[in-house]
Amino acid sequence: MVQMNCATCKTSALKPPRLVAGAWFALCIECLYETEVEASTEEDGSFRVKGVANMTPQQEADLRQPQAAPA
Repeated sequence: MVQMNCATCKTSALKPPRLVAGAWFALCIECLYETEVEASTEEDGSFRVKGVANMTPQQEADLRQPQAAPA
Protein backbone atom coordinates (compact mmCIF):
# COMPACT_ATOMS: atom_id res chain seq x y z
CA MET A 1 0.00 0.00 0.00
CA VAL A 2 1.22 3.49 -0.83
CA GLN A 3 2.13 5.77 2.10
CA MET A 4 -0.55 8.44 2.55
CA ASN A 5 -0.15 11.65 4.56
CA CYS A 6 -2.91 13.66 6.18
CA ALA A 7 -4.01 16.57 4.01
CA THR A 8 -4.33 18.76 7.12
CA CYS A 9 -1.34 18.06 9.37
CA LYS A 10 0.86 16.09 6.93
CA THR A 11 1.50 13.16 9.31
CA SER A 12 1.22 9.59 8.12
CA ALA A 13 -1.18 8.65 10.92
CA LEU A 14 -4.17 7.83 8.73
CA LYS A 15 -6.54 5.00 9.53
CA PRO A 16 -7.49 2.67 6.65
CA PRO A 17 -9.84 4.30 4.12
CA ARG A 18 -13.57 3.67 4.45
CA LEU A 19 -16.42 4.26 2.03
CA VAL A 20 -18.99 6.83 3.22
CA ALA A 21 -21.90 7.87 0.99
CA GLY A 22 -20.00 6.98 -2.18
CA ALA A 23 -16.69 8.68 -1.25
CA TRP A 24 -13.58 7.32 0.44
CA PHE A 25 -12.23 8.93 3.63
CA ALA A 26 -9.33 8.24 5.99
CA LEU A 27 -9.33 9.62 9.53
CA CYS A 28 -6.10 11.12 10.87
CA ILE A 29 -5.44 9.90 14.41
CA GLU A 30 -3.19 12.90 15.11
CA CYS A 31 -5.43 15.88 14.23
CA LEU A 32 -8.77 14.01 13.88
CA TYR A 33 -9.55 15.57 10.50
CA GLU A 34 -10.81 13.53 7.59
CA THR A 35 -8.73 13.25 4.43
CA GLU A 36 -10.59 12.43 1.24
CA VAL A 37 -8.87 9.71 -0.75
CA GLU A 38 -9.53 7.99 -4.04
CA ALA A 39 -8.73 4.54 -5.32
CA SER A 40 -5.54 4.43 -7.32
CA THR A 41 -5.70 3.60 -11.00
CA GLU A 42 -3.34 0.72 -10.24
CA GLU A 43 -4.76 -2.74 -9.70
CA ASP A 44 -3.01 -3.07 -6.30
CA GLY A 45 -5.95 -1.75 -4.23
CA SER A 46 -4.06 1.31 -3.02
CA PHE A 47 -5.39 4.83 -2.47
CA ARG A 48 -4.07 8.34 -2.99
CA VAL A 49 -4.92 11.56 -1.18
CA LYS A 50 -7.37 13.93 -2.88
CA GLY A 51 -7.40 16.61 -0.17
CA VAL A 52 -9.00 17.80 3.02
CA ALA A 53 -12.55 16.54 3.38
CA ASN A 54 -15.30 19.15 3.57
CA MET A 55 -16.89 19.54 6.96
CA THR A 56 -20.51 18.57 7.47
CA PRO A 57 -22.95 21.21 8.72
CA GLN A 58 -22.99 19.43 12.11
CA GLN A 59 -19.17 19.60 12.38
CA GLU A 60 -19.23 23.32 11.54
CA ALA A 61 -21.94 23.92 14.20
CA ASP A 62 -19.89 21.98 16.75
CA LEU A 63 -16.90 24.25 16.12
CA ARG A 64 -19.03 27.31 16.96
CA GLN A 65 -20.09 25.88 20.35
CA PRO A 66 -18.51 27.55 23.41
CA GLN A 67 -15.50 25.65 24.70
CA ALA A 68 -15.13 24.72 28.35
CA ALA A 69 -12.52 26.72 30.25
CA PRO A 70 -9.39 24.72 31.11
CA ALA A 71 -9.31 23.55 34.72
